Formats: sequence, structure tokens, C-alpha cells
Amino acid sequence: MVQRAEQPRTERRTNRDEQVVEDEKIRSVMNVTAAQIGLRELTTERIVVKVSGTDLQFRVSDVLPSGERIEKIDPVAMAVITDRSVIRVRQ
Repeated sequence: MVQRAEQPRTERRTNRDEQVVEDEKIRSVMNVTAAQIGLRELTTERIVVKVSGTDLQFRVSDVLPSGERIEKIDPVAMAVITDRSVIRVRQ
């Protein structure tokens, strides 16, 4: 049996006038700790992680090593939203 990779689903919401309000993607949620990813800084501007002794910084629109593109960084929620998932960071 061949399994297909699951594609992100998109839902479309409409208002009373049937105008498209927003396209919403259904994303997987990944919970990680700050220590697991080597988190050094998480602001609306960027996320900085330490990998093999080197600080790497990523900004919105950058592509992570996993191939995911960052769409939003939310320091209040401690989350990074990518085109495929929501990465929640716990302390």
C-alpha cells in the first residue's frame, strides 16, 4: 500500500456578503523546550538559536533547516508559525 504525504488543508471563510475573509491553513503543532532548540532570543523581529556553538538567526520569510518558511514570530505566545506548522516553545 502506498501512503501519500498529507498536504496542508486550506479552509476559506466568508462573511455575510460571501467575500473571502481569510484563507486559513490547518497546521500541525510541535511543542519543544527552549533547551531542545538552543533558544537564545525570540522577538517579533527574529529568533536566535545556538547550534554547535554558533548562533543562527532566522527572520520572517527565512527558511528553517527543516525546509519550513517562517510566516510569523510571536514572542508573547512563544511560538513560531511556519508554512507547515506552529512551533510552540516552552521554557
